[in-house]
Amino acid sequence: YENLKGATHQNPLVYNEGMVIKFTAPSTVDGYTFSGWTPSKIIASDTGDKVVTANWEWTPQDAVVDASVTGWKPVTVKADWVKTELEQKFGAGKKASFIAKFGDNLTSAMTKKTGKRDSDGKELLVWHDYVAGTDPTDINSTFKAKIEMKDGKPVISWEPDLNSENDERVYTVYGKEKLSDIWHSPIVALDHFFKVDVAMPREGTVTFDVGGSSSVNPISVRVGQAVGELPTPTRDGYTFAGWWTAQEGGVSVTSETVVTADMTIYARWKIVHEKVQLWENGPYWATTNIGAENPEDYGYYFWWGDTVGYKRENDKWVASDGSTSNFSFEEGNTPTYEKGKSQLQSEGWITADGVLSPEYDAAQKHWGGDWRMPTKQEFDDLNSKCDWIWTTMNGVNGYIVRGKGDYSSKSIFLPCAGLGSGTSLYEAGSYGNCWSSVPYSGYEGNAWSLDFDSGGHNVWSYFGYRYNGQSVRPLQGFTK
Repeated sequence: YENLKGATHQNPLVYNEGMVIKFTAPSTVDGYTFSGWTPSKIIASDTGDKVVTANWEWTPQDAVVDASVTGWKPVTVKADWVKTELEQKFGAGKKASFIAKFGDNLTSAMTKKTGKRDSDGKELLVWHDYVAGTDPTDINSTFKAKIEMKDGKPVISWEPDLNSENDERVYTVYGKEKLSDIWHSPIVALDHFFKVDVAMPREGTVTFDVGGSSSVNPISVRVGQAVGELPTPTRDGYTFAGWWTAQEGGVSVTSETVVTADMTIYARWKIVHEKVQLWENGPYWATTNIGAENPEDYGYYFWWGDTVGYKRENDKWVASDGSTSNFSFEEGNTPTYEKGKSQLQSEGWITADGVLSPEYDAAQKHWGGDWRMPTKQEFDDLNSKCDWIWTTMNGVNGYIVRGKGDYSSKSIFLPCAGLGSGTSLYEAGSYGNCWSSVPYSGYEGNAWSLDFDSGGHNVWSYFGYRYNGQSVRPLQGFTK
């Protein structure tokens, strides 16, 4: 048993596998309330040696000043004293002097004449050193404060020195709101009081929300300090993309982030996009559309040159980045529509090679790395070098596109995701198409795409109006 704080408890016990044992509470400890064990019990599946930690909550108590110091009298500092306007905190390097204020509620403290006078000739008074707890969780620790009258004002000083650069404690002074003229003559201490709390830096709990991966235990970090080295969780099918202060939006959390209070931080993940090579020296084809988690999912729909992507929600087109919730696939929303190759190139939409520029390639923008949209030639090769089998996968119609020969064990599934036009989705479940990165030169409003339904599959531009919403199936590499 650990963290008993001097409490007594039963000796270490021996248990057998299959037992369930609840731990009894230890003996009481002054100033603390026992709040349970971690773990709370032995369960039937437990094996091996166990360390059980006692948890405690500090109970505020009256602290009695040591009366053995010469010239001092016992003083009880009430635990229920409340903060007033007099609160002031001192940290490392902060100025330690403080103008004391007083009220009417201290039962005993002594004043004495110093024989010194201020600039007005008034006699200076000194309060005897007064002891309060240096650590709120340890009533036996001591801290001294001394008040002197300087230039007609009471000034408090501290021992140990609050100006120490290594002193990380927080000092809070409590007192009443009004001064009195009787500061300038010997007084009865009953008219004055102050209280000093000295708190060790508080620990903040950092909780990790990993969002579906294996759990990560919380850590404790001193408030005001950087969180330090952060764990790197794992999740099947994903790569870890860092910690953030919110599940969406928020601010990135790094080892330099300062902890100001208890906080929960959230893991961000990027899907590991699986890929297959379907013929010798060919490119690697992704096994899902952009925006899809599974091969049969439709994913996002894009106009040609679009990098936002839109998903279907409640019969509306909702932008994947949340920028709009009622998009319409139409000419006016498609800046690449009815522009020839020379204009597309001059405006930066396509490269000198005649394919979409990386900044307008949906695969590159969404997945990064060397993912890109297929060219017309690559769709032609997919069409001719693979076997196409019309089928249904998890209730979704589409094609299994399988390699031949040595590549017959490799395949992808192309779902019939339909076509976005205006505010509607047409032919989902019976027709599918995927954009290439190449504009059609025969008509400035179209681009090449892969089209398929139960009757066949082809690469053409007939339904390739650039304002239509189509799927994007990324690939990597180039045909050698």
